[in-house]
Amino acid sequence: MPSTPVNTTQAAGGPRRARKGRAALAILLALPPLAWSAQLLVNYAVSSHACFPSTAPRVNFLPGWDWVWPAVLGFNLLMLAFSVIGGALGMMLWRREVEQAKEPLNILEGGHDNAQNLASWAALFGALFFFAIGFNTLELFTVTQCGN
Repeated sequence: MPSTPVNTTQAAGGPRRARKGRAALAILLALPPLAWSAQLLVNYAVSSHACFPSTAPRVNFLPGWDWVWPAVLGFNLLMLAFSVIGGALGMMLWRREVEQAKEPLNILEGGHDNAQNLASWAALFGALFFFAIGFNTLELFTVTQCGN
């Protein structure tokens, strides 16, 4: 029986498109965690300075710092939107990759394009960080300003 080489790209469901979408997938993977990190850092920096500008904590915000709570809420909602956008685009790209594969998706078998895996992780990251940012936003309504 003659030995013929197996073309792995043909065995994996046909040739895939070029790696032009890899940068977009990397951005989608990084967007929700970066939004969560930015939300934590900005909230901590702005809120802590408004409540603890010197050696002793204050009961209320500093005079002239009444804009802190609405600004932090607005920033939290913006970061929440970024996590939703990252997750939704990841899910959209994952569905497109599955349709382009023209084969049933069985993640346990090999031969899947990395774009499918990266897009599914982007959708998962979007959902997970949506809940993380959402719970941090709920703290604004449950914890008193300056902790008193």
